[in-house]
Amino acid sequence: HTAHLPANTTRSTMIDTAEPRPFVNAALLPRYASKTVRLVGKTSSGGGAASSGADAVLLSASDGQTVTVKTCGPTSPFLNNTATQFVEVEGVVEADGGACCLREVKTTNFGDKFDMDTHNELCKLSNGDHAALFL
Repeated sequence: HTAHLPANTTRSTMIDTAEPRPFVNAALLPRYASKTVRLVGKTSSGGGAASSGADAVLLSASDGQTVTVKTCGPTSPFLNNTATQFVEVEGVVEADGGACCLREVKTTNFGDKFDMDTHNELCKLSNGDHAALFL
């Protein structure tokens, strides 16, 4: 008996391909206004990037630029001081004039050691000539 899979889902990966979430750095954010993306960043204080009650935190993206992340509330790792030095934020890009920020949907801890330069190259490749390999 074969289990029923959601539409646009492959058995081998169980990834929903209907709405891919591209890897981005800060420079790529404007390209994805109102879309959900994944951005890896370094927290400013390596653990708890915001004080209790804050509604936004700053991350250093893989291209070295600073990105504002609007937190998703009390369950956010940024607010309950469980964020590691490096995190991946899945969020919706909000464009306000020329500035972009992320509205946090989900944050995944990536630990305290992460090669941001290599990840930045991944962002550039996955949004350039080789984008089809990543979506």
